[in-house]
Amino acid sequence: MSRLHEEAVRIYLQSGVFRSIALERKRQDDKWGIQNHDPLVWFAIAGEEFGEVAKALVQRESVQMLRAELVQLAAVVVAFIESLDRNELALSDDMSDEEWYRGQEALWQYRRDSDTDFARRMADST
Repeated sequence: MSRLHEEAVRIYLQSGVFRSIALERKRQDDKWGIQNHDPLVWFAIAGEEFGEVAKALVQRESVQMLRAELVQLAAVVVAFIESLDRNELALSDDMSDEEWYRGQEALWQYRRDSDTDFARRMADST
């Protein structure tokens, strides 16, 4: 296989993967709406999805099932990143870790208190 052909195959495969992730992100947004969770909540959600991948491996599920679980995991990680970017949760170089965490805690508390749909969405997600 020529180098050009290998590159074309790689791009073709990647585009299919990214399309699957984008479609899963749309499905998630359609189901749950835009999510702005605390980073620890996102970490727990991603952990649960990682567990689904592990379960598919241990149970020797089909390649299609394993791929579907991996796409769901990747889509959750993308949603996590989107939430961070949307809420500007970048650690500032001039803040101590303690100041940053206190600030993020205050931001998330404000969002929870000011978001009238937060409680409903959280109840629906359980």
